[in-house]
Amino acid sequence: AAFQKKVFQEFEALDSVDHAALLQGHGLPELDRATLQRFLVARKFEVEEAFKMLMTYVHWRLSYPENAVKQEEIRASLDARKVYVGKH
Repeated sequence: AAFQKKVFQEFEALDSVDHAALLQGHGLPELDRATLQRFLVARKFEVEEAFKMLMTYVHWRLSYPENAVKQEEIRASLDARKVYVGKH
């Protein structure tokens, strides 16, 4: 509960301050209970460490929004052999 409260307090502050990202169409990522729990588990329920990890993710996601790379760009890179897709 403390982690969730801290996250949402920070998001309210971030949402009120980070207008540049929001104006560019980069909304804050959705954070449901399961997502928050994954960050807590990843940091062995250390709230401060989980919070730092989560905020790093949020800032990264704002910088690189989902679906920012278009399918045409991927095709162009593959055709130009700039990337290689290996087998699993």
